[in-house]
Amino acid sequence: MELIISSGQVAPSVSITWIVGGFVAAIINLTQFLIIGTTSVLTFNVVGIVKTMVTLVLAWWTEGKVVGYSDALGVFLAIGGSFAYSQIRI
Repeated sequence: MELIISSGQVAPSVSITWIVGGFVAAIINLTQFLIIGTTSVLTFNVVGIVKTMVTLVLAWWTEGKVVGYSDALGVFLAIGGSFAYSQIRI
């Protein structure tokens, strides 16, 4: 496994990961502004919940993890809580 920092230098793979992560974050911020500007806050909340679900599914899939009862319950509580908060807040 490659060291993150070796003799004061950052490994190239880490630098690439940081650059790609920053680019993805910038694109996410841009899309958030576009969604809020062209639709409503409710649509933005729904898109946020869908984004969370897609992120979780991709994480489980790439790790080869089987979704257990506690995992499903945790996702349900997190997404349900986000949805309930958005309904109360709006």
